[in-house]
Parts: sequence; C-alpha cells; structure tokens
Amino acid sequence: MVYIGSLEHDVQLKASTGIVIFGAGTMFPHLLKKMEQFDLREKIIALCDNNTTIQGNRIAGISVISPEHACREYRDVDYIVYNQYFMENCRQLQENHVTRIHLIRQGSL
Repeated sequence: MVYIGSLEHDVQLKASTGIVIFGAGTMFPHLLKKMEQFDLREKIIALCDNNTTIQGNRIAGISVISPEHACREYRDVDYIVYNQYFMENCRQLQENHVTRIHLIRQGSL
C-alpha cells in the first residue's frame, strides 16, 4: 500500500504514469468525477473488476478487464481501490505482486 486517504491529498497520483481502477461498480462514477476535477482522468489505463459479466465492456470509454489481466499487464502502474470490497481487492492485488495501491477511503473523495 502506498497511500490511504482522500483523492485530493494523494500527491503521488499526479506523478503517475498510469492508473488502473479496481472496481467498476456503483462507486466508480463518483470516483471518475473527482478524478476529472483533479486532472487525473487521462491517466486511467483500465478498470479491473471481478464481475465477469462486465469484463470486455467499456464504461465511460474505459476498458473493463479482469484483475488477473490487469496485474499481469500493468503491474508497475498505480492502482486505485475505492469500493465496498476494498479489503478483498487490496489482498487480491498484493497476492498478484502489485505494490502501488492507493486506497481511497469511502466518503473521503
């Protein structure tokens, strides 16, 4: 884990070369709106989600891929986790050797 807190105070993301967001569910639109406000939208490479029914689709123009695919292809970028499954998602990323995890706390966007 490299950061836990609010999006606006996460200065490391501004220097990021790419961002993968873990979770394409109901909280994603709120996160995307805030990322646009902080000029981070263009850094988003992909969304990853465990829901196989949305993998292969695009949400807000961003491809949704499996976490396994994301971890294999984008291991060295920053990952944002902002959803109700944050503990499981962070563990899943760590098990796949992803170290640049930014946990944005719910309600702290």
